[in-house]
Parts: sequence; C-alpha cells; structure tokens
Amino acid sequence: MKKILLLILFPIIPIFAQNYQLVWSDEFNGSSLNNSYWTYDLGNNGWGNNELENYTNSSNNIYLQNGNLYINARKESNGTYTSGRIKTQGLKSFQYGKIEARMKLPFGQGMWPAFWMLGNNITSAGWPACGEIDIMEMIGGQGRENTVHGSAHWGGDYTNTYTLSSGTLADSFHVYDVTWTPTQIAWHIDGIQYSVLNITPSTLNAFKKPFFIILNLAVGGAWPGNPDNSTVFPQQLVVDYVRVYQNISVPPQINLSSPLNNSTYSANSDIPINADVQYNGKISKVEFFQGSLKIGESNLSPYQMTWRNVSPGNYSISALVTSDSGYQAATAPAIVTVGNGGKAPYSGNPSKVPGTIYAVNYDLGGLNTGYYNTTSTNTGGLYRTDGVGIEACSDNGGGYDVGWINPTEWLNYSVDVKDTALYNFNFRVASANGGGSFHVEVDGVNVTGSISVPSTGGWQTWTTVSSNNISLTKGLHNMKVVFDAGGFNFYRIDIVEPGLTGALQILYPTGGEVWQSGSVQEIRWNSYSVNDILVGLSTNGGTSWSTLISDAPAVYGFYRFQVPDISFQNCLLKFYDKYNLSTVASMTTPFTIENSTGIKSTPSVVKDFTLRQNYPNPFNPSTNIDFAVPKRMHASLKVFDVLGVQVADLFNGIAEPNRNYNLQFNASNMNSGIYFYQLKTDESIQTKKMILIK
Repeated sequence: MKKILLLILFPIIPIFAQNYQLVWSDEFNGSSLNNSYWTYDLGNNGWGNNELENYTNSSNNIYLQNGNLYINARKESNGTYTSGRIKTQGLKSFQYGKIEARMKLPFGQGMWPAFWMLGNNITSAGWPACGEIDIMEMIGGQGRENTVHGSAHWGGDYTNTYTLSSGTLADSFHVYDVTWTPTQIAWHIDGIQYSVLNITPSTLNAFKKPFFIILNLAVGGAWPGNPDNSTVFPQQLVVDYVRVYQNISVPPQINLSSPLNNSTYSANSDIPINADVQYNGKISKVEFFQGSLKIGESNLSPYQMTWRNVSPGNYSISALVTSDSGYQAATAPAIVTVGNGGKAPYSGNPSKVPGTIYAVNYDLGGLNTGYYNTTSTNTGGLYRTDGVGIEACSDNGGGYDVGWINPTEWLNYSVDVKDTALYNFNFRVASANGGGSFHVEVDGVNVTGSISVPSTGGWQTWTTVSSNNISLTKGLHNMKVVFDAGGFNFYRIDIVEPGLTGALQILYPTGGEVWQSGSVQEIRWNSYSVNDILVGLSTNGGTSWSTLISDAPAVYGFYRFQVPDISFQNCLLKFYDKYNLSTVASMTTPFTIENSTGIKSTPSVVKDFTLRQNYPNPFNPSTNIDFAVPKRMHASLKVFDVLGVQVADLFNGIAEPNRNYNLQFNASNMNSGIYFYQLKTDESIQTKKMILIK
C-alpha cells in the first residue's frame, strides 16, 4: 500500500505457457472467515499512509454472504471510519505462481481497495526490503474509478496502470492477477496483460522469496485523498474468490559428478568441475561456485568448467542450474582440499593487480589467518559464515560489503601483481556517523599510511578515498587491510596502474587447432583491469570480422560456446575489452573450422526441418541464422519483437532440399532486447529466441 514517486521501466519479457495447477484457494462459501487461512490486521495508526480508518474484526466490517467476502468501509455515528484488513501471514505463503482474485470494487472519493502481497521476512528485513507486490489497487474519485494500478516496491519502485474502455471497476466483477516466476512479474486484468517487471537483476532478489496475501479497503490517505460530501457510505470490496496456481512441472535436478566430496588434489592443480543435469525443458545456464563466489558458468551441455591452477587451500564447490523459465536447483557442496590446505585466496586464485578486489572475498583460513574480527559471528548473516559482518550493498555493482567494523580488525588478501610499478589504491567506503581510518600492509609493511574515511551521511552512501603512488613488486604478495578506527563500511578496492587502461592475453586457441562445427569449445584468456570480454571472429585471415561472443565476464578467464555451422581454414580470434576497444589481443596463427565430415562445403542430407540457433547469440549488431528443409517447399523466415510485431522478413520463397540456407539479420537500427525468429513451412513451424545487446 506504500505509494511510489518514481516510475521505472523494464524491458517486457513474453510469458510462456506454464503447467499451472490450483494449489490453494478460498471460495468464501462458508458462514465465517476461515481462520486457518486468514488473520486480521487491527488498529487506526494510519498504516504509514495517513489513512483514516480503524481496522476491526467486527462482522460489521468483514463478513461472508452468498459465497462472497465483503470488506465493508463504514462511517460511524461519531464521524470516524471503520473497515477491514485480512492477511495470510503466518498461515499461507507462496513463492511464484499465478495469484488471482475475482472482485467488485467500491467507488467514491477516498476509497482505496487493495489486493497485494508482502515478503514473509518483513519482520526481520522491514519494508520495503521485504518486497511488496500490489496486484490490484484503485483510488476512488471521479475520473479515477476506471483504472487499476499494479505496482512493486523493493527499495526501488515500479508501477503501471490499465484503464477500462468504458464504465468503472465498481460496475461489475473483474479478475485481477499476477503471474510471478523467477524471472518476471506480469500483471493482468480479465486475462489482459498490461505490465511486466523483469526481476532477474540481483537488486530485485526480494521477489525470490515467499510472500503472504493481503486484502483491505482503506479510507483516505495521502494517495487517494480523504472522503468528501460526495462519498456514500457504506462502501464494499466484494471478493468472489482468491486462488493460487503454481507450476507443477518437475524442477531441474543437478548433482556434481566432479569433484567428489572430500576430494584431494595436489597444489596448483587444474580441477575439472562437472555437473549432471536432468530436466525435461530448456536449461538457461549452470553456474559454479566456490563458497558464495561464482567462479564460472556454462550454458552448454555438458555443463562443465576447469578450475585452473588452484592455490593450496580448503574449498567448498557447488553448482546452480537455472531453467529457461527461471527455476533453480543447487547441488550439495563438495569439500575439496588442495595441497596442504590452510590459507587460500577465496576464489582459488590470487586477486590480480591491477584490478578490483571486493572486500568480502578475503582469504580462506579462518580467524587470525584470513581475517581478524572482534566478534565471533557474521552480524549481517550474508555471503559467508565466519565472524566478519557482511550485508547487502547498494553501491554501483551491487553485491555485498563488510560492515560493523571495529578497531584492530583486519582482512587479508592474496594478490598477484602484474608488474613492478607504482599503483593507485581507490577504496569505496561509507559511514553514517563520523567515519574512521585504516591502512594497508603488503607482506607486513605499511605501504599507505593512515587513510581517513569521512562521514558520508549514510551506511550505504558511498564515496572513494585513495592512496596513490604505492610501490609494488611483481609477483605474489599478502595484502592486509587493517582497520585503525571503526565506524564505516568497506566495499571494494580498485588498484590501478597509471597509464595502463587494461591488458589481455589469449591463452587458447593459439593457432593450428581444428574445430568441428557444432562442437563445444572453450576459449581462455588472462586479463587485468578488464570487466567484460568481446570476441571477434574472422574466417578470412583478418580481412573482415563478425562478433562471436558479445559479453563474457573477464574474471572467469574462459568461455564455452558452440562452434557455428561453417567451414573455413583461415580463422582468427580477436579479444577486446568490451568497454575500451583499444585494449585488444589478437591471434596471429590461424585455426580451422570444418564440418563434421571434414570436407569443406559438402552438404549433408537434410532428413528433417532444421532451424539452428543463431550465432553469435547474444549479438550486436548482426547475427547469422541457418535453416534447412527435407524437400522442396515454400518457406518463410521472419523476425519478431517480444510484442509479436514483425521486424524483419529474411526469407520468403521456395526452399530446396539438401541445402543449408545461411541468412544474416542486421539489427543496427533496433533496440537491445529479446527477439524471436520463426521458420514457417507448409508442414512445420519452428521458433527460437535471440538476444540483441548494444
């Protein structure tokens, strides 16, 4: 019911058919409210919105009649207002699904009916961090009673509306619902979708937890305004039913086939990590973790990576699978010992300098080895389970920060310095009450002197403090951040070498390789001060280039992809810093891509309709789409945006058998987003998704 001041727009993502089944409902067919489903909110405290009503559990305000729930707003003889507010908190809660109610709304200035949800963790996280989904809100008053509002709040705000073509929402019953999945929330009235919120960003993780349901009818408040002489009482919110449907499809299943639990490896081993996935739908990705830190990702089967040159230490490896519809499953962790264990970089590899070091990724090894803390528990309760207080961070980039800092505490980081040089250290810090101070030691030597942290006005109001011209020598070192005076939060360190914008080195391929079209290959690199990698492919020795990979996180050092269905002998790759194209690494010795027969340009016999996944994908600005048909027939290949509007006609004519059609889609004049391409013939229709990222 909290009202918003800011409208935030997200790209619309289409809703796909779900295997929904009714899992709970209240049809209100009894004589009294079901107290195993519902409890009451009581009182007249304004509810944070300057509302006028006193919520009661009186049958004058809440009752069942003729198979409907009535929430009755009354003006009492003393001039005060009473009404009703019920909720499923502590009794019924739901995570994802279709949550709907059939309702007839009240009318009149100052009326404010709502059908909404709050996160179960509101008592611990508070509002709005718990998340709020407003399935239906309406504000009464002339000219406003034909519009439904659908909103979400989480620390940010999102809202959209739908207006009837005629009449008001008080004239008859309407069905209001949200369809909530791990990737989006979509709002509907009478089956008409009018709003979609993409909840995949980590800043919207509030919507990936259970919520409870609320129904109420407020009177007055900051948003609708108060009743006036035109308002007729009593007014009623009439509810025919509340129903919850959920996807009953079997979720993905995943387990680690390597490494096995309690495995041991020699120091600096390359460790294969393999995940076995069982699922009857499409898999979006499998992510691999050391502790809570993501160390790699694969979106191609077999789902695997090689964790390279792992430092001695004790590690906890797991994998997380995400389906195309956003449903997830995780493996149990596998405990792995490398070398003699003990102190180790949190990622398994020393942090690269120059580069970014996040405060929460201090070394493994425990108290007095990886860190020193004056408390024995993680006060914030997030990310790690030892004694360092960690909380969610709202600075650019998100993630987590170290808080609850006290004097004498410290954090240790294993680092690998690229070159002997002078470096600038930039620290992201925040303080609500006067700041603090700290210094940095490298191999036990104070290299920065005392660095002061100012008061920034809030624990999540971030600023940068710096120490420049710090001399470091090439190689491995221990870097310790020592807190001299507490009272601030610490997010990350950006260590830069003046004059160096970034560095890239290609590790694989090196040239001379022969890749089979359709095979899965892994390219590898080293990088410093680079966030994301863009990879170009040339099939003619560097004369012309196309985008092979548009966005690969540099920190992982590898990317697995499916080799496109082409056949060329003079192929080269070029790696770029996506955000600074002057940072580039190029192959000089070509490699070969050949079809599965090893014979260039020999077509295979097409036994079925074939529409291949475009490559590259994601792409910018162009991508290739291949199709084939088993016999001579009319075929069309068209591209549509997420609203179903055709944006390109790539092929429309007679297609011949035993031929691969390769077509290029150029999206130079289009916006970033999801697009669909569809092959339609006399006997078949196939559709695939592709992503344009600019």
